[in-house]
Amino acid sequence: PAMTADDVSRAIEEALASFGSMVRRVGWRHRLSDADVDELVQDVRIRLWRARAGSEQIRTVGASYVYRTAVSAALDLLRRRRAH
Repeated sequence: PAMTADDVSRAIEEALASFGSMVRRVGWRHRLSDADVDELVQDVRIRLWRARAGSEQIRTVGASYVYRTAVSAALDLLRRRRAH
């Protein structure tokens, strides 16, 4: 059976519970402020939703995927800050 939106949301929250500290470390390593690190976590949540929402793979998302997503999101955040 296909995953419901609630299933996907729960799986993403479980991934962030497991890897949230790693996502935060990525933000701090890029010298983001605490507010920007919070934005980074939210951006990673959205990116996971977009990339994996229609797939059972969200339940097995790995640390390396979340790490790469966090680095990419952090760099995009820095680029947006510089553009302003």
